[in-house]
Amino acid sequence: MDVTVEEIAAMYKSRWDIESFFRWIKQNLNVRVLFGTTSNALFKQLFAAMIAYVLLKFLHVQGQKKKKNKTNACHL
Repeated sequence: MDVTVEEIAAMYKSRWDIESFFRWIKQNLNVRVLFGTTSNALFKQLFAAMIAYVLLKFLHVQGQKKKKNKTNACHL
């Protein structure tokens, strides 16, 4: 095996980044099971989950802004 220590460290770091990414997906996107076996099916499921996450996050932030504005208007 002609692999340097730096290359092994880079591979381990890449593996850790991938593991962290999938942990984030499981925790935040509520994707417990991947339904497809092809890369295309995987991408579609993950993109759909990410789109739903971003939309819900956006709506949550907008709701918080409106709630804050209503609270400030009541105190005037």
